[in-house]
Amino acid sequence: MSQIQPVLDALGHNTHMGPLGSGQVTKMVNQVLVLNNFTLLAEAVTLAKNAGIDPVKVPEALKGGYADSPMFQRFFARMVERDFPNPAGYARQVLKDLDMVVDLAKQNQHTENRCPAYRPRCTAL
Repeated sequence: MSQIQPVLDALGHNTHMGPLGSGQVTKMVNQVLVLNNFTLLAEAVTLAKNAGIDPVKVPEALKGGYADSPMFQRFFARMVERDFPNPAGYARQVLKDLDMVVDLAKQNQHTENRCPAYRPRCTAL
């Protein structure tokens, strides 16, 4: 273990989240954030295009500000170019995650869940 520990440390870390199932809930929280971010990126691309600015320049213009993130830098330009290598495969995974999040929200009387609204978009892919 000691020989590969530096590699494991570079890949990530462990955080104890609580009793059995807490890690799965944490993964669903992550998916809510990721799915919402993808939706907002797509909306921003559309807004930039419709407003007549060059969306290709947006990542550079916003770099270092509060809207910047690794996800923004990695995916905004791909969305502008409509560079989606495997949308159907990714959409199937997203649908599975969405269903899990919706079920968790229902179990916990969480009424502010926006994830069901994303389902038709993912199903269309």
